[in-house]
Amino acid sequence: MTQQRFYTARTTQPKPYATALIIDDNDFYAQAITEDLARRGTTSFTRADSAAQGIALLDTQGEAFDLVVTDISMESEYAGVRVLNHLKRKQLPGDYAVATTALNYWFGFYPIGAFYKYYMQVNYMIPKRPIRERNTVLWVPGR
Repeated sequence: MTQQRFYTARTTQPKPYATALIIDDNDFYAQAITEDLARRGTTSFTRADSAAQGIALLDTQGEAFDLVVTDISMESEYAGVRVLNHLKRKQLPGDYAVATTALNYWFGFYPIGAFYKYYMQVNYMIPKRPIRERNTVLWVPGR
C-alpha cells in the first residue's frame, strides 16, 4: 500500500469550528493547518508557538476554543503531550487534534496512533508528511 493510500483510506472531514487554538512552533505547519481549517469554515484562530504558551492560553481562555491542535515536539521532544495531559486534566470542552511527524509512516502510525487515540483521546491525528510534500492536511479520525 502506498503512503498516500494508507492515509486517505482513513481520513475524514472535520466539522467547521468557531474558534481554534493552533499550538505549533513551525510556521509552515501552523499556517497550513490554519488555512485548511479556514477553508472548512473555522472563523477565529489563536496561535501559540510553544506548549508553555499554549497551556497558558488554555488556563485563561480554554473554554473559548472549540478545537485545539497541538504539535508534539516543540520546546522539548514531548512538549505536546504536556498540552494533551493538561486538556485531559482540565476537561475542557471541544475537540483535540495532534499533528506530528511520528504519524508519517504506517509502522509508527499504529502504535503511536493508538496511544493518541485511546489514551490521550484525541479526535483527530494529522500526519505532517502530506503537509510537507503536498501541502495537504489529512484529518485521521481518533476517538
